Amino acid sequence: MTALLEAIEQALDHWDRQPFALEPLAQLRDLRRQLAEQWLATPDAAMATQWETGRAAQAALWDCNLRYEALTPEERQWLEPIERELAATWPAPRLQAVWAIALYQRAETWLPDLHGLQLPPWAIEPFFDYCLAFPCFFRELGEVDRYANFTIALVDYLHEQIFRYPQSAQWQKIALTFSNLANLVPLYFCDRNLRSTFAKRAAILEFSLRLAGHQLEYDFAPRPPDRPKIRLGILKTNYLSHPETFTTFPVFEWLDRDRFEVILYVIDRDPDLLDAYQQRRSGDAIVPLVGDLKQQVARIRQDDLDVLLVATIVTNSLHRVLMIGAHRLARVQIHSVSSPVTSGMTHMDYYLSGQLTETASAAAHYQEKLLFVSGPAHCFDYSLEAAEPRLVIDRASVGIPEGAIAFVSGANLYKTIPEQRETWAKLLAQFPDSYLLLCPFGASWKRNYPKVQFWRRLRETLAAHGVNPDRAIVFDQLPSRADVKAVLQLADIYLDSFPFGGANSIVDAIEVGLPVVARESDWFRSRQGAAILRDVGLGDWVARSEADYLALAGRLAADSALRQSIRQHLTRALAQPPRCLDSRAYAAEVSQQLMRVLEQWQGNRVE
Repeated sequence: MTALLEAIEQALDHWDRQPFALEPLAQLRDLRRQLAEQWLATPDAAMATQWETGRAAQAALWDCNLRYEALTPEERQWLEPIERELAATWPAPRLQAVWAIALYQRAETWLPDLHGLQLPPWAIEPFFDYCLAFPCFFRELGEVDRYANFTIALVDYLHEQIFRYPQSAQWQKIALTFSNLANLVPLYFCDRNLRSTFAKRAAILEFSLRLAGHQLEYDFAPRPPDRPKIRLGILKTNYLSHPETFTTFPVFEWLDRDRFEVILYVIDRDPDLLDAYQQRRSGDAIVPLVGDLKQQVARIRQDDLDVLLVATIVTNSLHRVLMIGAHRLARVQIHSVSSPVTSGMTHMDYYLSGQLTETASAAAHYQEKLLFVSGPAHCFDYSLEAAEPRLVIDRASVGIPEGAIAFVSGANLYKTIPEQRETWAKLLAQFPDSYLLLCPFGASWKRNYPKVQFWRRLRETLAAHGVNPDRAIVFDQLPSRADVKAVLQLADIYLDSFPFGGANSIVDAIEVGLPVVARESDWFRSRQGAAILRDVGLGDWVARSEADYLALAGRLAADSALRQSIRQHLTRALAQPPRCLDSRAYAAEVSQQLMRVLEQWQGNRVE
């Protein structure tokens, strides 16, 4: 196994340096086959020992972008007897066959119902590591729904078993494994209500924290009658130049300091935008959270907070803010737009959203109670960002002919699921002289994107619709938001993603005067861009179906005067400014909500 691991690492290094080269890809396919055959040839009695020597090789192939390459016909044929064996022996499979197929296929493509599954203790963690693997790229139509069906069923099953057998050492270990490994962000890309799944995920996490000896509950005394100000804490990982940061400053910067005392709790206090913020508004306490989890929780509780806003995403992988936020830390705890779904957490009392973002049935989507501002849920403040564009670019330099229509999207690769790529291909086919510009590799999501696999699959999709693949221009990771906007300025029409729409990216588009076409469903994550369009008076450009989306984009592509009128409208709308860019008005509404929920807490306490 050691020699095989070394060969895999060398091939991966070669492929990393030459991602378009076929030789290292072919070599990795061959090494994958060798490892799979070694698993299949391992006697049952030697599997635990063999796993200890082979797990690094398995992990190297699990974690690399080979998993996003389509299987060859030869590979599919080779896997057929393994698939038949697993189907015949489930739920007591040979782990040799499980580890072999796991090198080729994600769990949802072959794994049956988990009920009754028999695994030796040493295999539990790697098996669920495999089942919970994070796919950042889906190749084929229907893959997102298949992933969602599998993952939701997996969470349902684990939750059922863990809380049926809470004293079981095996299920306690599985709960800890799930808590450490689960990252359910890919569920954002399915078009369904995720409340139950994220509530169960939070319950398992809280169970695991209690197993580890953490006291999540805390009883706050009545609020001191002589405290003149509401003591507000903001809990955040950092204040780097990131969409989360730009939506956090508007919550607290313009709150009336005669009414509010603001304490900023930060995990990573490296040089960031807080330095610039302090120069503009000094006086707020900044508390770096040091030490272990218990010490960090105790430090926050020491301040006897009235209200805490958790301003970092808590619906992705396990991290420190998520673990801290699972505790009762203030009389009232609030989450907001940093997570586009419910936190599901016991001690998260409210979710701060917007009336333009939610539907009348929105309460059914959240474990928390809803608070509303009158406009979109999002308000952005980019005033502390100082980046200037580095790109010097024009339409001719990227190959867009004079007179061609240029569509553009800044949607992240994660959001450009196969169904979205299919829709864009149909649009380009409808307008033979059009081009599509994409900026899918944003730094705020991932560093090691499957760029080549995405690019090739996009070209295949376009070709299948009779579109010259060269009409899609994919930009590599851009240095800053200013550079993204430089690309957007080359285009005529911005195309939002679905079912996980943009927010930050929609603001980028309207700030450069681009007409935008969005599509919405019933969930926050599919309505955030649509809410911003309504905020600037462009709600007519929000579709409810693919057909409507294509029709709206087609109207804009066919009518230059219409596009120009929308540009003029945006110039007027942004001059006001709209609610999504008016931090002072947003803070005034947030202030009223914070005072109201604290008053309710006090009333409930009296009762």
